Amino acid sequence: MRYHLLHSLFLKLVALGWLGVVACCCQEKRIARHKLPPSSPSLSPTETANQLAQRSCPTGYVAAGTPQPQRSWPVVSPLSGYVKQVYFQDGQAVQAGQILVKLDADSQLAARQLTRGFIFSPAAGIITARRVEVGRPVHQRQSVAMLQDWSAVHLAVPLSLAQAQALNDHDTLAVYVAELPTQRFRGSVVQVASVASHPTLLMRIPNHGRVLITPQMHAFVKLPARPLISKN
Repeated sequence: MRYHLLHSLFLKLVALGWLGVVACCCQEKRIARHKLPPSSPSLSPTETANQLAQRSCPTGYVAAGTPQPQRSWPVVSPLSGYVKQVYFQDGQAVQAGQILVKLDADSQLAARQLTRGFIFSPAAGIITARRVEVGRPVHQRQSVAMLQDWSAVHLAVPLSLAQAQALNDHDTLAVYVAELPTQRFRGSVVQVASVASHPTLLMRIPNHGRVLITPQMHAFVKLPARPLISKN
């Protein structure tokens, strides 16, 4: 009787051991399937964000600095009152008509102006420079924030004299954005101007894709390699 009990116990222990081995193998396979991809290049202790962007840029491109919005304007309050709620943060993308601020304002005046005590975004864009806090007063026509239009971005690219002579108005150039390495952008030459006595390329880049250029990104432009034509 004792032999049968020991034999039965031994078989149960063996079975549990095999179940543990199988469970470990399955767990390792799940971990392998969900293994994180390699991380993107990171800053060294002495490296700036701009230096990192230049290190990751393809050959043949020149630094164009930080893209700028094509337009920026203040969002003003249509009413006076105290701020009850703020519905945005600096750098947030907003849509036209989106509620930005709730005011504790004169209800009759708010009804006449069809605002119901709210401040709305006048257009789509990125909201910056917040100037309101809950509980603080806001006066009529006071700026509560700045709205930036990023449907197109502008670049100002410093050039050498030889690079400037190789460009024509309305040329289309490839643009590389360090933070969006798999995306392809193209921009048009607006003007080659003289800024502080140095040739500067002014460009406009449409920004309507699914992945958009946003503030603080780093852009690079591929300049044409045209032979110079003598004017003699």
